[in-house]
Amino acid sequence: MTVTRWRLYSPAFRAALAERRAAVWGAAADRLRAVLSAAVDALADALNDPDHPARTAVALAVLKLAGPLPVVPAEPTDPDEVVRELVEAKRDRLRERSDDLNALDGLPGYDAHERAVRKRLVLLAGPPDPPAALPAPPPAICGGTSSPAAAGNRRNVDKC
Repeated sequence: MTVTRWRLYSPAFRAALAERRAAVWGAAADRLRAVLSAAVDALADALNDPDHPARTAVALAVLKLAGPLPVVPAEPTDPDEVVRELVEAKRDRLRERSDDLNALDGLPGYDAHERAVRKRLVLLAGPPDPPAALPAPPPAICGGTSSPAAAGNRRNVDKC
C-alpha cells in the first residue's frame, strides 16, 4: 500500500522509479548491442556455408531484435519535472474542457499552482513508513550464529 501511495503521489519516488526503469532498459539495450557483432559474424559465416541454416535463423532473430532498439521509458527522472508535468496536465485538462478562453482564471498562478500540487502530493503520499528491522545475515555468509542474541549484536553484523 505504501509503495502504491509513493508511486501515485511522491514525485521523488516516481522520478527514482523512472530513473531505475531507464537504467534497466538501457542495460538490456547495451547487452543486445554487445551481441550484434557476433550475430553479424554468424550471419556472414552462415551465408558462406549453406550447411548452417539454424545459425542463420538465430542471427536473423538477433538482428530483428536489434532493429528498433527498446524504447526507454519517457517518465521524468527529476522530482521537480514530475510535479511540473502534473501541473501542466491539470491546466491542459481545464483548457480542453472549456471553450472559454479564460478557463484558467479560477486557478492560481503557475508557481502557486505548483506549490499547491506539491503540498497535495505530500499529504497523499502520507508519512514515510518506519524502516523495517533488518534481518540477521545468514551464518553461512558472515560466519556468525543464528541466535537472536547474536543477530542483535551490532559487532557481529558489522563484520559482514
